[in-house]
Amino acid sequence: GQNYSDNDVLLPFLKLILARGFDANGTNQGMSALYMALYKGHLECAVALVRAGASITDVICKETNTTVIKMAELNYPKLNLPKRLREAAVVAQNLGYSNKRRDLLRHDYVKGAKKLAERARINAETMLTKGSYKEAAGLLEEALSYNSINQSFTMSIESACMINLSACQLQCNQTKLAEKTARDTLKKFPNYTGAMIALGKAIAHPSRGETSAELWNEVENLVNAAAAAVIPAESREMMISNIKYLQSEVASSRKTKSPAIQAAEIAIKEYHAFNLKKAAVAIDLTLRPELEHPNPLPMRSLKGNINFDLGADILMFPERKMEEKNNNDCDCDSDDAILDTVNQGTIQDWNIAEEKIKIALVEFEYCLDNSDNSNNNGGMPSFLQEWNVALSLVALGRIEEGSKNALSSIQIRQEIDRAHLNGSTDQKKIFSNVTFDIKLIDALLHAVKISKIFLQQRALKRMESLLRTALRASTISEEMDLEKYSVSNLVDVVTQVVSLEIIEQSWADDVLECFETNCNDDDANMRAIIVKVLYEAIGETNKVQNAVHKLRADAASLIMETVLSAHQNRKENDVHKTFIGAMINEALEWDAKVKIPSDLQRFHQKISTGCHHCGRANPSKKCHCGVAYCSKQCQIDSWKEHKQICSHRNAQKKKKKKGKKKRNN
Repeated sequence: GQNYSDNDVLLPFLKLILARGFDANGTNQGMSALYMALYKGHLECAVALVRAGASITDVICKETNTTVIKMAELNYPKLNLPKRLREAAVVAQNLGYSNKRRDLLRHDYVKGAKKLAERARINAETMLTKGSYKEAAGLLEEALSYNSINQSFTMSIESACMINLSACQLQCNQTKLAEKTARDTLKKFPNYTGAMIALGKAIAHPSRGETSAELWNEVENLVNAAAAAVIPAESREMMISNIKYLQSEVASSRKTKSPAIQAAEIAIKEYHAFNLKKAAVAIDLTLRPELEHPNPLPMRSLKGNINFDLGADILMFPERKMEEKNNNDCDCDSDDAILDTVNQGTIQDWNIAEEKIKIALVEFEYCLDNSDNSNNNGGMPSFLQEWNVALSLVALGRIEEGSKNALSSIQIRQEIDRAHLNGSTDQKKIFSNVTFDIKLIDALLHAVKISKIFLQQRALKRMESLLRTALRASTISEEMDLEKYSVSNLVDVVTQVVSLEIIEQSWADDVLECFETNCNDDDANMRAIIVKVLYEAIGETNKVQNAVHKLRADAASLIMETVLSAHQNRKENDVHKTFIGAMINEALEWDAKVKIPSDLQRFHQKISTGCHHCGRANPSKKCHCGVAYCSKQCQIDSWKEHKQICSHRNAQKKKKKKGKKKRNN
């Protein structure tokens, strides 16, 4: 009596057939499985399909040019689905081509699952080395899923994968998932010390919220059991450090907490629950001088994060100054209609948002001046504080200042990556608690978007001020210098500002609608004012874009320096090769035109999943060397460049040379 229309009721069956080689990009009557999953609301099924290689960039409606990811953004914006689909796509890309995975499983699903499990595990290790915990978590889940088919992992590898998965989930503030994974690990491996520590850390994590006395007793029992267990020599130092940390947490839970500590716990809880206004109130209470918080530096860093996110939230989900105008009540020939239209583009509290980000900048600068990279005081290392300073400066439009801080932070991050790769014990100690759960380029682009919104709001404010001045004055002031701004340029300049994302298309349409009819001299002057301000906004936006372009190019160059250093000191193992490939991909995300030496192309191609020529996702054709293309034409167009580095072609040439030598002898 199962109702198959219930959401995700078919998920177990879907996972089963995907493990047997079901084509994630398969279609029925022109509709893909992913489209049907989204259309019917089977969201977990949609995520599973994307992890198995279903494309999120394919167009599902040619008339509106709607892609799968756009459909998710339109229909499920509040369920975090677009973000989850993108993360699932990253996992799929790291596992390889969809068709290759499908064919491996169809030919011999046991051997295919073994290969995929090992590939996912190796790529997860690479992501852990880079501190990319979200990507690592997805890959570890896939590795364990494929391993469940034939149990190819040894007990030590499987338990390590499960513990690493719990740790990644904890770093991404998925506390309940981390706890469940740790409990599953302890159930399967009851004497494993790592599982005891992992479960204790999941229960004691601040983002979990209020922890009951019963759970603290469980943590204490876990710690005592771990301390009494025999710990292998290679992991003894790390285990002892974790045991001491949990013992201190248990001890502090027994003490009566001061008002400052209580307020701090509320701030952390509300921040992780995205209740930013409540978190802001709690963190301000925490940092009151009279409460004397014992460790204020990390709290000031948290205050910076809360205020930055609160400012961004005001801008991204705004309340407009005026409700949408009623077209029946609007007289488009009136001066008031023009002012009303300008006001409709204005965000009500944009100036408050700016103040919030300025507060964030002050807090981050204080933390940067008072922290170092030792991470001994419980706060973020200084290079992370410097990155936060950079994002705040960029968001406020101070791009050149922000670029200096950003490049300095990225350079130190590259040193960390090299240290992790080379196994530097000292560096691992220093940065053991550092998390990178968001791509740097994504964080930067978010800050740039904020800066554009501020630029837009300043332009609208100036426009409104000039328009009101023009309405009050009998003649236009010569200081406005409107003669050189031709009123006939209104359509062109509005088109430009829309393409630069300075203003929204709906606002532009409303402005043009107000000037559709023939107008008098006063209206012509008002047009010229709008053109003047928008031209100024275009100039400011171009400056921002040029500065960001330079920053991206410089960041890509820094990353490539790390790649070249790692390549020179490389170790011949899969983790090292995948690390180099991942770093090259990261450099290309920053700047698609960054120069990649020909001898490093193979590392990039090994893990790249787009068409080698045009970048299209899920390519269906391959060269004999493994490089993928979306069509025969792309392969032909790319051959002139690719033949210089094609490993299959070079191997064939060597065989021919050897054959000639044998015949000559």
